[in-house]
Amino acid sequence: MTEKLPPSIRIVKVQQPSTFMQHVNMQTLVFLNFWSLIVHAVIAVSSYVITAQLTEESAYELAMLKALGASKRQILALIVCCVIIT
Repeated sequence: MTEKLPPSIRIVKVQQPSTFMQHVNMQTLVFLNFWSLIVHAVIAVSSYVITAQLTEESAYELAMLKALGASKRQILALIVCCVIIT
């Protein structure tokens, strides 16, 4: 097979294929863990932005509930429920 390849191509033989495959698998896992971390960070940031925007948009309604006697715990529970639903 090496006769059919151009002379500029270098062929490398692996002495220990199992060790080589373990290193390849480890590099693949590190790569996937890195991108998984990035995806989770993006999801967390976008969830925060959405929650902040929803809270800001409903500031008038929350102020009305507070004026009518709603406790901080009830308002927090309402915000958490809205975030879970959305």
